[in-house]
Amino acid sequence: MSSDYAKPYSDFIGAFEKLFLIKSNESVEDVCNIITNVLISKYQITKNQLSSIILKAFLYNYASRENYIKILKNIGFDNEVLSNLTFPLEDSVEFIVIHD
Repeated sequence: MSSDYAKPYSDFIGAFEKLFLIKSNESVEDVCNIITNVLISKYQITKNQLSSIILKAFLYNYASRENYIKILKNIGFDNEVLSNLTFPLEDSVEFIVIHD
């Protein structure tokens, strides 16, 4: 019954699953296409909203950080903004709390 309510949004849910569960060896182009076609074009998520979502995914799935940086570049972030981002180091308490 509850799956009937989710059917109209299955592409939206699938895009978020793909974004948050991206593997470090997975194609960034496929994820970018899904983001562009589903999240930006169909559901009209702004780039600011999308960047916040991607940064949350980055913290959730730190092993795929290189892919998230490529995705951010693909949606229009410049290198200056990306170089100013700071994240917890692997030895820090924040990193341990995030990944506990």
